[in-house]
Amino acid sequence: MSNIYDKEITKDNKTFKKVALGYIRADKSPCDCCDEDKVLATIWPLCGDALCICKDCLTKIVDEF
Repeated sequence: MSNIYDKEITKDNKTFKKVALGYIRADKSPCDCCDEDKVLATIWPLCGDALCICKDCLTKIVDEF
C-alpha cells in the first residue's frame, strides 16, 4: 500500500497533505505507542514526523471517538 492521503489544506499559498499512510511494514517492529513488536502502519501527520503504529493501538485511538 502506498501513500493514501487525507484531504489537503492550503496555507500561505502552499498545499499540505494533512495525513498520509505511507505503507504497512511486513516485518514486525516496536510500535511507537505500545513498544510491542507488531506489524506496523507508517503514518505521516501534518507535522512531518513519522508515526509507526500497530493496528491495536490505532483501534484504541479510533474507539475513543
